[in-house]
Amino acid sequence: MAQITGHGLIVGKFYPPHRGHKYLIDYGTARVEHLTVIVCQRPGEDPPGPERARWLAEIHPQVRVILIDDVYDEKDARVWAENSIRFLGYRPDVVFSSEDYGDEFAMHLGCLHELVDKGRIAMPVSGTAVRADPFAHWQFLDPPVRAWYAFRVVLGGAESTGKTTLA
Repeated sequence: MAQITGHGLIVGKFYPPHRGHKYLIDYGTARVEHLTVIVCQRPGEDPPGPERARWLAEIHPQVRVILIDDVYDEKDARVWAENSIRFLGYRPDVVFSSEDYGDEFAMHLGCLHELVDKGRIAMPVSGTAVRADPFAHWQFLDPPVRAWYAFRVVLGGAESTGKTTLA
């Protein structure tokens, strides 16, 4: 796998970020000098967009992460391409995705498209599955994401007040 000189782009909801996303981002990072990840957010999403963007920046410190409000028709690749160029300030050299939309999106951007693990063979997980049951997909979540779903309980009290029994 030869490196492509220049800028790569990944766009997604990362709702929530999981190891499939990590696989895609790591693949892109290995292929380009500079990778930007655009995180799309909509009102009412849980976990919210700022958290998802923060987690991705923590997991991938070498990547530029941009958070945007997702107000566009997800099927309009031309509008997404125009807005991506505006968000980035340049045209990327390649788009990395695991979805069919990537070909048309890249065409409107005027760049290459690399389809990565579309069949979810390397990482058999999806955001939909994680949202439905995060604990069943725990092995596909990185520590910052796990912390969102794991509740911590602290029991305090004097000696012999039943803390051990309660725990």
